[in-house]
Amino acid sequence: MTKEEHSFANLITDAYPKVRAFCRQLTQGRDGADDLAQIAAEKAWKQRALYDPTQSSVSTWMGNIAKREYIDHGRRAAVKKRRAHLIAPGHAEPNQEHAVMASQTMRAVHSLPLEQRDALLAAAMGETQSETVVRTKAPLGSIKSRQRMGREKLIKMGL
Repeated sequence: MTKEEHSFANLITDAYPKVRAFCRQLTQGRDGADDLAQIAAEKAWKQRALYDPTQSSVSTWMGNIAKREYIDHGRRAAVKKRRAHLIAPGHAEPNQEHAVMASQTMRAVHSLPLEQRDALLAAAMGETQSETVVRTKAPLGSIKSRQRMGREKLIKMGL
């Protein structure tokens, strides 16, 4: 470990109690606060090159990482819940009208430019925009624009 890495590890260690307390507030004392703080510490370590001490303290930066992770986790859980509802036992079998609508939707989606289609399908499958950024290596603004333009085109197509 280099001297800089050792120094940064000490900063993370010193900030950890504050981040853990923040995570407890964020999760309202639920289980998972410790896990969230640990995830924030791990991400802070991996992203240490992005830390700018002129912008915030390490504890504030790690708190922001924890908050984003908490929000992303909530979004993923909501998508999983919606998906589980769609395929729940006893759910009505799709009828002919559903099959036609699904076919039309897939044709419309496949008519979109590849980047817009990929961004929309990733979101539909529960991938967060941050995860799409990592996977595609495209800027977050580009992912947001691709999703917006794709949605607008589908709306113009009547979907």
